[in-house]
Amino acid sequence: MLIRIENENKRKSEQLTRQQRELLAPMNEISELMYVSDIDTYDLLFVNDAGKRIFNISDDLSNLKCYKVIQGKDEPCEFCTNSCLKKEQFYIWEQDNPELKRHFIMKDKLIPWHGKLVRMELAVDISEREILSQAVQEKLDFAEKALTCAKTLAEEPDMKRATNQMLASIADFYQA
Repeated sequence: MLIRIENENKRKSEQLTRQQRELLAPMNEISELMYVSDIDTYDLLFVNDAGKRIFNISDDLSNLKCYKVIQGKDEPCEFCTNSCLKKEQFYIWEQDNPELKRHFIMKDKLIPWHGKLVRMELAVDISEREILSQAVQEKLDFAEKALTCAKTLAEEPDMKRATNQMLASIADFYQA
């Protein structure tokens, strides 16, 4: 009887381990960083394969704090969003990561994890989009300034005054 109970317990334990692997598999297949951390202790409980590669960490997450691994800080982040998180909806925000020199959009949410509510964060690197967006904005700003200069030259009858206004406008644009 005791052997049968032990065998049944072993079978159930193996089944739970297999189910856990099956649940974590999709998280490891995504290319974006995903991690789970304790909202009270900041301990990392799970980091997907992409996150392990990005932060150069192993499977052993013992004693690793999210703020240390993710942001390179020695204490919880001043911008930590734990107090904003809910089970029902994602909290979406953007942040530069100084450790990686990249810009991310994050989706954070409280999820149940081994009987406790914890933080899950999915971080998508949007650095390339951000760089492109800044470049487009700079070109738009330059075009607007060029138009202002052309308008000044066209409308101002006094060429010396027009030139001084245009130079002042250019100096302002380049913060000179």
